[in-house]
Amino acid sequence: LACIAHTLQLVIKDALDDVSSVDRAIEAVARLIASTNKSHLLKEKIENLDKCFVKRNDTRWSSQFNMIKSFLNFSEDELEQIFDRKNVINQTQRSILNELIIVLEDFAVITDMIQTDKFSIGHILPLIRGLKKELAKLQKLKHCEKIKNNLISSLEKRFGYLENSPVYAFAAIFTPKYGKRWLADNEKDKWDDEIILQVEDFRKRFGTEHVSDLSTQELKEPVAKRVKVLSYLEFTNKTVETQQDLSTAKFWKNYEKSLPDLAAIAKFILTVPATSAPVERIFSVGSSILRPSRRCLKDEIFQMLIFLKCNLNLFKN
Repeated sequence: LACIAHTLQLVIKDALDDVSSVDRAIEAVARLIASTNKSHLLKEKIENLDKCFVKRNDTRWSSQFNMIKSFLNFSEDELEQIFDRKNVINQTQRSILNELIIVLEDFAVITDMIQTDKFSIGHILPLIRGLKKELAKLQKLKHCEKIKNNLISSLEKRFGYLENSPVYAFAAIFTPKYGKRWLADNEKDKWDDEIILQVEDFRKRFGTEHVSDLSTQELKEPVAKRVKVLSYLEFTNKTVETQQDLSTAKFWKNYEKSLPDLAAIAKFILTVPATSAPVERIFSVGSSILRPSRRCLKDEIFQMLIFLKCNLNLFKN
């Protein structure tokens, strides 16, 4: 399974390639912000405005987005005051950057969401569909229309395989926040049948101790399928309306006894993270602990230090 964070990074890279006017506008902003680091006078002017510029990180596209957004947060008069000249960037460049923020806003929100430890693959397919729909709804843009179309094409190219992967669809359906609400009407019956087949396959592969006592005859009955296996969707429809921040883990814990079939499968699928970011953070923590002065640490001590460092928030009152 691909890391959604890295794949989204590639989607953005695809979209920005060969769009020279946008690239020039971004580089102009990057140079201006870089120049503020070399002058105490410029830094003082910025501090007096009680604002700040965000520097970009070449390895993370979202830092570039935040850089542009922080720059646009300054009015033309404020930029003139900081850099002691008029037309720090021209109106065309400002329009380009404003359109770029509109196009990439949802991508930035999702990129921030997926950095958390509890973001499973159950979120991926609904969010990718949502991105494509939101891009398609945008009015025609004067400067960034090509980027918008590039994003749609790249999403299809890099995430199109998800539509044919039952793993991602099952994960989304087993995520109470989505259920079957993200599916088109003509898809819902198909996935009802697929879930029944998944339950039967799960029984064969892992044994009956993981699932409930549904008989083979019950599984063959269409009514029993909907009542016994898909009834949780009725619960999620009611719950989501009154509770926006619905915990998937808590939901399946609550219905583990009444819906053991689905709870077992949900636990099996939804433990897969959507991104490798949490694992990469662990390696980063490890590199900060294992320094030359600590090269003689035993494996057990090193492992314990990483565990404590990564879970420090659990020990805070």
